Amino acid sequence: MLEFLGGAVVFLFGLAVVAGMVIYVGGKIVHHVPALRYVRFEKQAIRRATPFRLRWLGLASGRRARTRSREQRAGRVQNLLALLGTALGMVLCILAGLSLMGIALGGELGDGVEPWIEIGMFAGGAYFGGWGALKLLRRFRLLRAQRRRILAATASEVRAADPRPPIVMLRAFEDDGRQVHVFEEGAVPVSLEDALVGRLVKRGPVVAVGQPGERLPPIGAGREYISGDWKERVRQLLDEAGVIVVLLHKTPGLLWEIEQIFTIGREERLIFVVPDVKPAELKERWKAVRQTIEACRPELDDDRLSISLRGALAVVFDARRQPCRILGWSRYREYYRDAVEHALWFLGANESVRKMDR
Repeated sequence: MLEFLGGAVVFLFGLAVVAGMVIYVGGKIVHHVPALRYVRFEKQAIRRATPFRLRWLGLASGRRARTRSREQRAGRVQNLLALLGTALGMVLCILAGLSLMGIALGGELGDGVEPWIEIGMFAGGAYFGGWGALKLLRRFRLLRAQRRRILAATASEVRAADPRPPIVMLRAFEDDGRQVHVFEEGAVPVSLEDALVGRLVKRGPVVAVGQPGERLPPIGAGREYISGDWKERVRQLLDEAGVIVVLLHKTPGLLWEIEQIFTIGREERLIFVVPDVKPAELKERWKAVRQTIEACRPELDDDRLSISLRGALAVVFDARRQPCRILGWSRYREYYRDAVEHALWFLGANESVRKMDR
């Protein structure tokens, strides 16, 4: 009886391990194959007109202009030294683990040593060498992310390196650094802004107004720090913008910026990005945005803005000023990137595509 129970426990444990591996591998396949992510427009006609490279291959278009800041920000040298030290530590951990495993396998401990000691040394070398290397790898990635902030180009630098019309990113300051889900276990946190800018930068220099007093700019858009009338500067940026990206929120400053977009008629260049927040909070944010739009554009007050953002990653406006949702099964990083690429294609599509009915 005990043997039967023991065998059953081992079988169930093995089954659970296999099931976990299948779920994990299946999740990686779904999240990393564009055709399986199934990011799409809510309108069938527009969905059918979406290019093959976008729907099934997820290929981005455009070119990226890489820039580095010329400013000598504090911590640049210290960060480089820490990176080199962490990389050296990873190598030493791996070598130490391999050495212990080699000693155990090579029988260098002598003939009188118990087998369990050799087994323990082999397992300990494999575990602690790998564990230490993985810990230092995560530390290395965090330091590299910090270095990206130190070397991040300013708005003037990214615009000088890329003559295309700027892509202006508007958001509430409290959304700076908002994280987005990544499927990789134990991966370094990724901000929603960084995920979006990775695609947007191929269509033009991405700029944003920086939060006053911050020591280092977040990873993402090139920051412009304004000491005078920020509202006048934002109006100028909106006039110059080729694309305007808004991270949905309800703060007074952002609502004023949204009001300016619709007042000057720039909604045909607008992409609303729907962040991953609780449904009730998301509903409140869209309600505030809707009221702002209807206040400055009374002709839009016909319930056309009464849409649900459930399952939506982004919202764009067609030629009739109707909101068109871009849907996805999840709010992971790859899904947001696909949604942004769909939105950019839609904004640049010809008028016949933009006028398609449901």
